[in-house]
Amino acid sequence: MKAANADVLRRVAAFVVDGLIAAALATIPVVGVLAAALYILGRDGLMRGRSPGKRLLGLRVIKTPSRSEADYVDSVKRNAIFVLPDVLMAVPVLSATLAASVSVAVLAVELVFLLTDPAGMRLGDRFAGTRVTRELAEEVPRRAA
Repeated sequence: MKAANADVLRRVAAFVVDGLIAAALATIPVVGVLAAALYILGRDGLMRGRSPGKRLLGLRVIKTPSRSEADYVDSVKRNAIFVLPDVLMAVPVLSATLAASVSVAVLAVELVFLLTDPAGMRLGDRFAGTRVTRELAEEVPRRAA
């Protein structure tokens, strides 16, 4: 497989798919929020650098500069910023409003990095030393009839 920079729309769609999976996990009684947080942290270490959303959309997280597939450690590093609002909600003094505000701020900052970086690296990618690529199938030679 060859790899090219992933376009923003594919990445956003993959993020939404993974968000829906995390939301479904969060509905599990007692352990749901923890299960959702663990999924968000580890999702890019699944399936050789592909979360379910990324796999569905033909994307993969790779390490830079080695171009090897991201593992669970890389995934935790690049996605920890998305779990921060959940951690804030666990602190009794802080309100859900503050957590929601932090969540919106995190998404905004990550989107700005994603849109302005030439390689499409968001803040989490820079911290983890990763980037998201689009997989291109090798051209298959046609057989003569």
